[in-house]
Amino acid sequence: VDANGQCCGAEALLRWHHGNQGLISPAIFIPLAERSGFMPKLGAWVINEACAFLGRLREQNTHLPGRLSVNVSPWQLREETLPSTLQSALQATAIPAPQIEIELTESALVDSLVTARKQLQAIRELGVSIAVDDFGTGYSSLAYLQDLPLDVLKIDKQFVDNLDSTRGQQLVEGIINIGTVLDMTVVAEGIEDRTQLSALCALGCQYFQGYLFSKPLPEEAFGEWLRKNLQTPLTTS
Repeated sequence: VDANGQCCGAEALLRWHHGNQGLISPAIFIPLAERSGFMPKLGAWVINEACAFLGRLREQNTHLPGRLSVNVSPWQLREETLPSTLQSALQATAIPAPQIEIELTESALVDSLVTARKQLQAIRELGVSIAVDDFGTGYSSLAYLQDLPLDVLKIDKQFVDNLDSTRGQQLVEGIINIGTVLDMTVVAEGIEDRTQLSALCALGCQYFQGYLFSKPLPEEAFGEWLRKNLQTPLTTS
C-alpha cells in the first residue's frame, strides 16, 4: 500500500496444500523442484497463473492498481526461455505487460550477472518491470544496481525489524536514498506494526508491504480485500 493506505500492487506467493501433509513451505518444495528438473514447468505455471488471475479479476470488474509481482528463482533466470514464457502468458491472457513485475533476490542477480543482464533487458523490452527482493542482505557490489535494468528496490524485513535503533534507521534511510537517486520505487517489506510504519514514513519511504495491512490470502479472499480497499483505503497514520 502507499502512504494513504491505498493498494498499489500485490505479490503472488506460491504455497503447496498437500492432501496428507498439509501446508508445505516453498523453502522445502522449491529446492526439490530444482533438483528434480521440475522447475521449468513449475516456474512457467506460476507465471501463467499470475496472468490468468489478473484476467479473472478483470472478469469480476475489479482492477489491481499497480503491478502483480511474481517471484522468479535463480534457476529460471538462467533459462533463456524466461522472456518468451512471460510474453506467451501475457498474450494468452491479454494482460498488459506493465501489470506484471518479476521479483528476484539480490543473490540471484549477482550470482549470474552476465546472464541476468541479457535476460532482464529482454524482459524490460516486453514492458515488464523488475524488482530486487531482500536488498542489502547479500555481500554484493552496489554496481549491479547501475548496470542492470531494475525498477523496484525492496527493503528486507530484517532491516525493518531493526528500526528501533539509530543505526538501523540510518541503514534504511541509506537504502531509500539509493533508490531515490537511481529513480527506483522503494518498498519496505515485513511491516507488522504502526511504530515501524511511522518510522519508515519519517525516513521518506512511500510504499509498504506486510502483515499490518494483510496476511497472505487465497485468490477469492484477496479479491474481496481488494474491492474493499478500493472503496475505503486503509488508514496508515
